[in-house]
Amino acid sequence: MLVNNAGTGIPKPFEEVTLEEMDRVLDINVRGVFVATQAALKHMTSGGRIIMIGSAVGERVVVPGSCPTRPRRER
Repeated sequence: MLVNNAGTGIPKPFEEVTLEEMDRVLDINVRGVFVATQAALKHMTSGGRIIMIGSAVGERVVVPGSCPTRPRRER
């Protein structure tokens, strides 16, 4: 079983976000899930499970002007 439960955001207005900050968010929220899932699949047998956990931040904009991100599809 794999539980993907890491995620981060940038608590400031979208227009103030630097490319380095966005790279960090993508590394954690996308690349980390991709790498962990790929590695887990190599060891999973029939009946294995992958659980993706999101947060309320993906549903609501916490900081005015910021841009929330969230998974768009569940399996």
